Amino acid sequence: MVSGLFFGLAFGMGGIGAAVLGYIADQKSIEYVYHICAYLPLLGVFTLFLPNIGVDKTK
Repeated sequence: MVSGLFFGLAFGMGGIGAAVLGYIADQKSIEYVYHICAYLPLLGVFTLFLPNIGVDKTK
């Protein structure tokens, strides 16, 4: 059930993202969308700054 939820969320968000990027490409240009997508991997770099809540630091 959890894997179905994660896959459904991932494909749903991908579909919404594709629709949004398609709309932006229609309004601006495909080159503009390429420039936007070039910066999307930076979101993964920002995950380094998330707190580590799984480790017990009292030991």
